[in-house]
Amino acid sequence: MLDVLRMAEEVSGRSVPHEIAPRRPGDPSTVFADPTLVRAVLGWRATHDLREIVSSAWRWHSK
Repeated sequence: MLDVLRMAEEVSGRSVPHEIAPRRPGDPSTVFADPTLVRAVLGWRATHDLREIVSSAWRWHSK
């Protein structure tokens, strides 16, 4: 999450207000993704990196 936050700040040139807090009840201790299955089953592969994704979202939001 912090990677996305930092990228949003970098792309927008603005500070993003945030608060670091302890996990809430029910929050998972870790979250991860492995694209191996979707690649094998659907032949799908990500074509954009985090910078491209956040930049696109920022352009859309700015309009």
